[in-house]
Amino acid sequence: MSTSNAETAAENLPKWLQRHRWLMRIVLALLMPVLLLAGLELVLRVVGFGYDWHLFRPVPAHGVYGANATFGYRFFPQNIARKPVPSIFAAEKGPRTFRIFVMGASAAAGTPNATYGFAQILDVMLEAQYPDFDFETVNAAVTAINSHVVLPIVEECTAYEPDLFIVYLGNNEVIGPFSAGSSLIRQKTGLRRIRATIGLRKTKIGQLIQSVENNLRDEDELLREWRGMAMFSKNLLAIDDPALDIVAEHFRTNLEDIVKAAARTATPIMLCTLAVNLRDSAPFNSLHREDLGAAEQARWEELFVAANAELAADRPEAAIPLYRRAAAIDDQYAVLHYQLGHALLGTDQTAAATEHFLRARDLDGLRFRTDSRLNDVIRTVARQESGADLQLIDLAQLVADWSSARDSVQGEDLFFEHVHFNFAGNYLIARLLYDRVTDQLPEAIRTSGPRQPEPPTPEQCATTLALTEWNVYEMLALVFMMVRESPFTGQIDHAESLAALEADLQRRRDAFDTTPPEELIRIYRRALARRPADLLIRFNYAKLLGNLGQLAGAERELRYIAERQHDMGDIPPPERDR
Repeated sequence: MSTSNAETAAENLPKWLQRHRWLMRIVLALLMPVLLLAGLELVLRVVGFGYDWHLFRPVPAHGVYGANATFGYRFFPQNIARKPVPSIFAAEKGPRTFRIFVMGASAAAGTPNATYGFAQILDVMLEAQYPDFDFETVNAAVTAINSHVVLPIVEECTAYEPDLFIVYLGNNEVIGPFSAGSSLIRQKTGLRRIRATIGLRKTKIGQLIQSVENNLRDEDELLREWRGMAMFSKNLLAIDDPALDIVAEHFRTNLEDIVKAAARTATPIMLCTLAVNLRDSAPFNSLHREDLGAAEQARWEELFVAANAELAADRPEAAIPLYRRAAAIDDQYAVLHYQLGHALLGTDQTAAATEHFLRARDLDGLRFRTDSRLNDVIRTVARQESGADLQLIDLAQLVADWSSARDSVQGEDLFFEHVHFNFAGNYLIARLLYDRVTDQLPEAIRTSGPRQPEPPTPEQCATTLALTEWNVYEMLALVFMMVRESPFTGQIDHAESLAALEADLQRRRDAFDTTPPEELIRIYRRALARRPADLLIRFNYAKLLGNLGQLAGAERELRYIAERQHDMGDIPPPERDR
């Protein structure tokens, strides 16, 4: 348009617009970028770009919500994103249904097999004790996530008519997505920026930006494939590192907002402290105090080596003074406290040993376990936000008390490795939660039961969930594959622990080999008759049938699961065990 035409058009405008042409220019200048962005967002949606960010999506054909495999894309590069636990719950909640969401990371998910996690066992207990009501204990935990991710999960799940949230969270606060202690996802550590980034990725434009960023990092070896804890083995942090202050502050704020999100729908919430393996999980990395001189370090090492020799020779009473003399020089070396803890156990000083095992955990340079500071953050938030709809479940203390009553310190009797519970550990957590959960049940449910004074025993829960020697062997095999790699290779007792695990694996394999396949199939069929909608039991059954060469049956079970989930592409095809 020529200048004269533009002037003529301007003169034809209403007089009030002529007087405020400058205002119109400002409005257009502000509006044009918005319109362009809205247009781009619309185009990206029309062409199907990006991913669905929800944890659960409706499956109308079956009247349920199912887990969404693309959920993790919002927080990780797609090729290493973790997928949620296969799970479903009714799209229309029944009048006699009590719905629980369990939140957290891999320990809450039930790694190495979610079928035998505490969420499943708790569900078995509640169903058995109150059979006239339906319990939906939904495992909303996802491996490798932290509070930055759990907050949006809770916010989403408030729309699904929850009756209770259980939050078991803390092991990945230092090294999880967006954490100040992690180098994997290189983000600014400001909480507002983190939340803005997470929120933006709900949009297709945000997902486009994320895709470009990930492509620019394509040469980064860390982002090519998921390698578990080994990916974080260089994230060393001393106990006084300022990054840990940021981690604790973010954790506190996220927990406070998790509680507030639950409160907006008047949903009761349980914040749990975390129990970890103290006795049988050595520190992954130990750091000397920063100002330790060369001569002091040489003397320290001399005393430490001598003490280790005495302990190895089963002379703990001789090792203890040597460890204490080394600690007088440098008491910040994590594995010293771990070794001293074992020496004190060897002289029946359980309480003193526990203190040093805790100190070893807190000083560990690789922070894969919830430490005292983070558990205290959970306790503080629970006290500050206390009310009828919030409970602190101090599982760290309850598990410690359970072990202390047996004159012991928690270790391989409850854990596979550093934080993941074995079946006995998961049963203990479920049992400790059971009494607190039943206190939250509506009057109509509580007056209908319980059916018996005590909930099902470990053996009864194992039978209900079809726990067989084959399943135990499979779980141990997964653990073995994990602990033979970094950072476990840095543990002082790695060789002995690996040899013991390998021997246990062989014993389990021998027991599995002597079990008739028909008996294993009967166990699973009985379990599915009791829990036909349990996708995890079906998944295990499909793997068993595949190992036995019954591929048609395996495919049938996998199809049942896939129809109720969204693109759970990591469900492997059935095949024989090689």
